[in-house]
Amino acid sequence: MRTTREHELKLAASDGFRLSDLEGVELPSRDFVSTYFDTPDLALARNEITLRHRAEEGSRLWQ
Repeated sequence: MRTTREHELKLAASDGFRLSDLEGVELPSRDFVSTYFDTPDLALARNEITLRHRAEEGSRLWQ
């Protein structure tokens, strides 16, 4: 079984902070649909667990 772990970190910058120009190559846009599931009593959410089905351009993945 493949497991996926995702961590989110939000940072705050001070007023007046400006990000310098970043070089890079523009990537093509991607469209996908994520559907989240839980039990009727929200047992997954209470335990900070998510169950997601993601569909993108013919590819489907449970995470």
